[in-house]
Amino acid sequence: MWSDCVKIVIDIVTKNLAKNSKSKSAALIVGAVGTAIATGVGGYATGVFTTQDVQDFEPIYTVSVQELKSAKSTLNSLLIRSNTTNIPDYNSQVMPEWYDADNDGCPTRYDILTRDILNEKVDEINCKVKSGTMFDYYTGTLVKYNRLVNGGGIDVDHIVAKGNAWISGGYTWSNDQWKTYVNDEDVLMATSARVNRSKGDKDASEWLPSNEKFWCRYVIYQVNIKNKYGLSVSTDEKSTIENILNTNCNRNWED
Repeated sequence: MWSDCVKIVIDIVTKNLAKNSKSKSAALIVGAVGTAIATGVGGYATGVFTTQDVQDFEPIYTVSVQELKSAKSTLNSLLIRSNTTNIPDYNSQVMPEWYDADNDGCPTRYDILTRDILNEKVDEINCKVKSGTMFDYYTGTLVKYNRLVNGGGIDVDHIVAKGNAWISGGYTWSNDQWKTYVNDEDVLMATSARVNRSKGDKDASEWLPSNEKFWCRYVIYQVNIKNKYGLSVSTDEKSTIENILNTNCNRNWED
């Protein structure tokens, strides 16, 4: 479920889609969901999608005028980072790990997988998602998830990568502040492992999802996350985001 902070990061997943007759956040769907066969790339299980699989998804690409106006204003309020010469080196090995942030008995990673994977089968005792159907925002591909196939090929991505958050101001944070960031559901999204690892610690000027239909929401999420945590942007990053807000966000992908 979304926390109250979801108002800051605008609708990372569709808030009102029904899932298994329960009121629960569901993954945004972009691209042609009629594709019948998963590719099997990156650990995904190859399989035929059922009518129910497709019906559980609804494409949402556009943002409201107010959301767009707010994102542009927020972007202009962010601190511009001129250089990183005096910033200590980032070490991913000392970052805090997943923990049970919402006290539901399972770590945040499990919470994100059950949020973003639909029709899932789970092992609640051991906090494991065994299988389900997921739409990968970053690639625009509907996939079958099976944990037994290379771990399912799914990662939980920090939309503003931890390494980018570090150089954007996070290097001054305490361990508790990092623990909060690493486990903040508003910052997280399930995606394919191969795509997540190709993204690495890159900012929006260095990496964008291959699914162009998702660019508008992707950069809006980045802007709002950086605003929420007091993080900076580089001049190239700001320029890229401005261009997307002025172009992609004005396109009606639902036509």
